[in-house]
Amino acid sequence: MDKFELSFDMVKSAPRAPGIRVQVIGDDGFCRSYISAYNELGAEAAVGRPLMLSYDKLTGDEMVAPATTGSEVYVYTGVPTRPVPDKELDWFQIGGPCKGLVDGTADVTAGDALEVLNAGVAFIKAGSARDLSTAALASVAQAANSAVLVDIMLIPERHSIEAA
Repeated sequence: MDKFELSFDMVKSAPRAPGIRVQVIGDDGFCRSYISAYNELGAEAAVGRPLMLSYDKLTGDEMVAPATTGSEVYVYTGVPTRPVPDKELDWFQIGGPCKGLVDGTADVTAGDALEVLNAGVAFIKAGSARDLSTAALASVAQAANSAVLVDIMLIPERHSIEAA
């Protein structure tokens, strides 16, 4: 709440249309960016699963899809902050601190650049320092050989999703 008591957190309620971008300042003082989109994954989108956000070419709606086809360029990677049923319209976080599924097979340390490969269901350690494919930065270490929900910092800019 600001000093005029005018602030509200609009991502706590359902969006009214796809493609709306909002920024919310959390109680921790960090800015979080969101885009409203339909879940077109074909299943419920789990909390923290990285999804490619792009416009549907037929309707113009901002849609959510897994990164499944080769290399994609200039897309947002968003994560649901709550489970999103298939075909539902909801908010997907594209920037700021959040929980994300990170695969620690290649040991991830705090500060590492994270990316998503095509058909990826979790962030992985990037092969190099931050570049065009970096979607997030690791806030904590993750060395488990599986996808674990941990703290990350999403980078709110378009980037590429690399082929495996």
